[in-house]
Amino acid sequence: MIDQNSKLIRKILINCAITFIVINLADSLTMIADGIIISKGLGAEALAATGLADPSYKIVSLFTGILASGMQFLCAQAMSSGDRKKVNGIFSAGMTVAVSVAVVLTALFFCFTDTLCALFGAKADTSVYGHLYDYLRGWFTGIPGFILFFVFSPLVTLDGNKKLLTAATIIQGAINIGGDFLSVFVLEAGTYGVGLSTGISFNISAVILLLNFIRKCSVFKPFSEKPDFDMLPKTFSHGLPRLTEQFSRTLAPIIINRTVIAVGGSLAMSAVSVKSSIMGFCFIIGNGVAESVGLMVQILYSEKDEELIKKTVKAGIRLLIILEIFFSAVMFLLAGPISLLYFSAGTEEWSMAVFVVRCLSASLLLNGCNLIIIQFLQGSGNILSVHIMTSFHRMIALTVFTILFGSLFGTYGLFIAIPVAEAAVLIGYIIVSRLLNRYVKFWNAMLRIPDGFGYNNENSCSFSITTIEEAVEVSEKIESFFEEHGVDKRTSYFSGRCMEELAGNVIEHGFTKDDKKHMCDIRVMIDDDGVVMRIRDDCKYFDIRERYESLSADEIESGIGIRIVYEHAKEVKYVNVFNTNTLIIKM
Repeated sequence: MIDQNSKLIRKILINCAITFIVINLADSLTMIADGIIISKGLGAEALAATGLADPSYKIVSLFTGILASGMQFLCAQAMSSGDRKKVNGIFSAGMTVAVSVAVVLTALFFCFTDTLCALFGAKADTSVYGHLYDYLRGWFTGIPGFILFFVFSPLVTLDGNKKLLTAATIIQGAINIGGDFLSVFVLEAGTYGVGLSTGISFNISAVILLLNFIRKCSVFKPFSEKPDFDMLPKTFSHGLPRLTEQFSRTLAPIIINRTVIAVGGSLAMSAVSVKSSIMGFCFIIGNGVAESVGLMVQILYSEKDEELIKKTVKAGIRLLIILEIFFSAVMFLLAGPISLLYFSAGTEEWSMAVFVVRCLSASLLLNGCNLIIIQFLQGSGNILSVHIMTSFHRMIALTVFTILFGSLFGTYGLFIAIPVAEAAVLIGYIIVSRLLNRYVKFWNAMLRIPDGFGYNNENSCSFSITTIEEAVEVSEKIESFFEEHGVDKRTSYFSGRCMEELAGNVIEHGFTKDDKKHMCDIRVMIDDDGVVMRIRDDCKYFDIRERYESLSADEIESGIGIRIVYEHAKEVKYVNVFNTNTLIIKM
């Protein structure tokens, strides 16, 4: 028996991280394959046209990111408290807005495609203009699927259906690449066919994700509750950091590219282009681990579990270090072969590209740490800090150090600025956090955990159990813990018995449903309203409320343990999140 229920959290974190890494890998490989097919089959002008189309994706993803991020935060909070009505009110409102915006954007983009082509930089009466126009008309058919896919993705993850999300992402990539190949080399559909295959792939992947919400065990039931439009301002407020991120990611390259050209000329710019093309692939680990930490923190922060929040962040950093050190070393050693994909060996541009790739590899671990901090701040609802941290990480630090190092050290100084900027942001955050919170513990300062947050070691305790004997032992410890902290004997006694029944039921029935190794984490807390007990396991879906409601008055011997719980508990809430069962019992 373990007195700190962190094993299950580590398991969830690793599973989520693997899912996000696979998704990011599929996305990055799809982009690389797209570029190769278009370049080889349609030529440089067609490739340039698809590059010019990038702002259209950013326009759509800007709204999508704000809505998806805000919905994820609010739904995670409601799920952690077991409030399904609130969850589905938010979900239904979000779906209504997403579908409405998808229809409006699709109509507007189709009506003003000519204007968009000019706005994106394509000159009329040129082949690039024609390629861009055709590509946009094709991909605009997929705007509804694009929006719904990225709005649904975090919710499907919260719903514990990571396999479906992974499958949808891989299928989306396969359809996109396969459609590109057919359009270019078989059907001769040109850039219109390439854009259309992208649109079709997003629409199909969105339909696949919709299948999640018809599952019996899904928390999300479309329009099962009246859309809660009153929550929309709060939804967009929590999603606004995505606006800061997109603004920073758009402005920073403009400033940096001008500096690179001014200092190093076209050769330096070509080396930077190599960095841009492989950046998505290089950041798959940092992004995957950070997204997992942020998603889990949203749940744990609502549960006010300070110790488990810290353990989650520490576990995420340890996982990042293990994976990123190996990956960075591989990228550093393969910098030469990677650069050969773009330039001939021994040329000046090849040498610059090798140096850029090595500088990028040196920044990966630092970048991952910064992303974990940003995702944590987002998950904990510290929105102002997210805006500040994102601005420095995505734009300010990199532009400042690029300009400074370029003027001091020339062309190669431009590239050294990449890891230096990441280090400066991380060190700066640590210093500022300590200065603002100099009288609190290190991790409380780093994570901006306010005084009096949640339950401390004096009014809570936690355990991890795997056997019936441990369940009995823990129930006795819980009873003693409550009595020692002033809880009346009757409440203490029945709290112990309820936990023994519930934990025993999980071990006896949940653990034996398959051949996998399972865990059951228990946490008990004392607050002003009485005592709160939480039991979490990673077994198959089991809602105790459904079982209780199915019991008839004549079934006297059936479900005795469940009857005891409902007879003595003030409130029983169940939620299935991250594919784990969580019961919250108030006595």
